[in-house]
Amino acid sequence: MRLTVDQRWRKTLVWLRRSFPVGFPVSVRRETKIVVEGDVCDGVSWKQGKKGHIRLRRSQCWGLTVDTLLHEWAHLATHDGHEYRNGEIHGGEWGLMYAKIYRAYIEWNYGRKQRG
Repeated sequence: MRLTVDQRWRKTLVWLRRSFPVGFPVSVRRETKIVVEGDVCDGVSWKQGKKGHIRLRRSQCWGLTVDTLLHEWAHLATHDGHEYRNGEIHGGEWGLMYAKIYRAYIEWNYGRKQRG
């Protein structure tokens, strides 16, 4: 049975929160347009007080939506989302976390057994 995009979305968020907890609640929303410092982007994340926020561009295809969600989650999972070293926000710690999350996501396969 094929899952709808909405079912995949909900299952992915539940899986991500369980598999890679960040230590604070995270609000995830899809929006029509995301502008950061004057530039339109696919996603953004930040921590404000004791809560994390992720915003994703709604018009992306499913694959890009998941890529962006995992990318932004890795930011929140590394130093509260702010790993700035020499002006670099995508440093080594972030890269390792993103790779770890992405690999686990591929292996998870929405809880279904892998063919093989």
